[in-house]
Amino acid sequence: MDWKIHVILAIILYALLAQVLPQGPPERIALLLLVTVAGCLLPDIDSKSSLMSKIIEIILVFLIFIAIYYLTTSILFSLAGVLVFFILSAVARKYLMEGHRGFTHGFAALALFAAVIYALTQDLEIVVFAGAGYISHVLADKLL
Repeated sequence: MDWKIHVILAIILYALLAQVLPQGPPERIALLLLVTVAGCLLPDIDSKSSLMSKIIEIILVFLIFIAIYYLTTSILFSLAGVLVFFILSAVARKYLMEGHRGFTHGFAALALFAAVIYALTQDLEIVVFAGAGYISHVLADKLL
């Protein structure tokens, strides 16, 4: 299914949840909408061509470069770190991922995702909205 359809479904789900759960100020509303949409795109990280996979890869490359540069103050070591990341990423995709619609499209991945989000934010409402987005993706792929 196309990522745009997943985003539309996530926005509809967000609107339904927003009727039931309190929202707060506009910044909170924007944050909850954003995590719902991010959650709906996350299951496709197992696909090299997916939008979320590309976004995460760009962010990780930037963070790895900055972290290594901060630790070593060497551009050469930073570039080497990025190269190692791409090699490990390719190996992980080839040997650890089950292919598209494998582990990341299951409820075990949802539980892991929710646990990580809660550990990072300590905010149950963010977990609910991000998890709802994730569930919308998995169910849409199974039903449509």
